[in-house]
Amino acid sequence: MRIDTIELTRFHVRASIRLAYRVSIPFLGAWIVAAGVSHDPAAFVANWTRGAARLDAGLFVPGVLSACSLAVASWAAPRAMYGVRVWLGQLPVTMKSHTNAIVLGLMTAQMPVLLMSLALWLTGATTSSGADISRLAAIPLSNASAAWLALPASSPISRPLAALALGLSIQGSPMGLLIASAAVSILFGSRRCLLRLPRRRAGTSTRRLGARGATGALIFYRAMGARILSVFGLASLPLLATALFVENNALPAWLVSRSVRLAGGLALAAAFIGAAQTVLTRRLVWRWHRSLPTSSRRRVLDDTLAIAGLSLPILGFAFVLSSDALLPMIALVPYLAVRSAAALRVIPDADVATLHFIAAELFLVAGMVAMAPAAAVIIAAATYPAFHHAAARDRDLRVSRWRAREHLSAGDAQALEGA
Repeated sequence: MRIDTIELTRFHVRASIRLAYRVSIPFLGAWIVAAGVSHDPAAFVANWTRGAARLDAGLFVPGVLSACSLAVASWAAPRAMYGVRVWLGQLPVTMKSHTNAIVLGLMTAQMPVLLMSLALWLTGATTSSGADISRLAAIPLSNASAAWLALPASSPISRPLAALALGLSIQGSPMGLLIASAAVSILFGSRRCLLRLPRRRAGTSTRRLGARGATGALIFYRAMGARILSVFGLASLPLLATALFVENNALPAWLVSRSVRLAGGLALAAAFIGAAQTVLTRRLVWRWHRSLPTSSRRRVLDDTLAIAGLSLPILGFAFVLSSDALLPMIALVPYLAVRSAAALRVIPDADVATLHFIAAELFLVAGMVAMAPAAAVIIAAATYPAFHHAAARDRDLRVSRWRAREHLSAGDAQALEGA
């Protein structure tokens, strides 16, 4: 193997170790929770140990572990392929070397599933239930087959061979493992089994995306990512507390409506300002985005609609608690969303006070509407000037303002510390 191929493989393996770390906690946590909530945790662990170690224990446990391997590989494949589409593709290395290195990286990303399978097999081998050696041999074959099956391939035989090897490794018979080993060897050795990079659709351009207005919302939700769960978790606290308060006390209708308005308004304010703060730190002022043929008003409108979309589950929860509180909350949404979009038009390092001021304003407005529902009409009428204020803040942003890099400078050729 050439030196450059070894270095490329080492790069993909090291990069995939981080993916394995990210997968390990939810994977192992889900298994531990499943064992803990089962009727008999000791029997649950014993059944899994026997299923992973013996051929006569059925295909359920090997099938579930192989499905987890395939899920992890499918999740990690786009991340491992990204570099090949950019700078890694310019290296003087053949596409076959790229393909095999990425497959080895995907196998590394499946390390939590591999270690779980090995632990279950070793536990079965050291106990009275016993273990079959064919189940041990099937573990790396299942790992490699899942990696090849998750990888987009240019050859029409790559995925069928990978699917065959994965199915035979789940079945676990000696003859099936021999066929699976041959299939995996063909995948690694054949020059026809190559990685297929996705091509950009003809006719798709940034101008068309900007004209449709979808780019802003896509960037907004992608910047939030999984953090949207923490935003909703924080916003649900006042509604959950109000639900317990209403359920466990005999209250008049007006008090129930006021309590739900207060909790719903606080939930909307917390969700909107939490989303704005999350996106503010992850979606910096982007020159490419601002070069699209869209105005400041359109960018503010895109953020406003994206933020307002977060109100749907909150409004649904509030409607279940009290239908009378729904209309004031709906009238409150546009103003809160526009002011949250204005909170995105700040510099994260310099204008922290502005963000905190807008957050306090949102909570104050929510409390006003809770006490006086008629104030929602005035707040809704203030949406238009608030929108123009947010557009003015967007136009005043300095796109070329220098900011320190958000990552480690070690190894970065463009950072003085890493040079």
